[in-house]
Amino acid sequence: MNGMEPEVSRYLKRIATSISVVLLWMLMIILFGLKLGYFFFDKGHFLGSGIFYACLLASGFFLIRWLIRYWKPFF
Repeated sequence: MNGMEPEVSRYLKRIATSISVVLLWMLMIILFGLKLGYFFFDKGHFLGSGIFYACLLASGFFLIRWLIRYWKPFF
């Protein structure tokens, strides 16, 4: 036994999972956007930047939707 109540353990696991998923999403945005240059329009990647921003908005929408659905049963 770890000494914690099961509900507290599930709550902490949800927090850790949520933080991990959001950080992974942010790291991928940094990789593709900043490191590969798709975040800025001035480098001549106009089509690539447009695709990047479309994917950014779509993945952000699905991330927020997943977070809401993930936390809904707890409350």
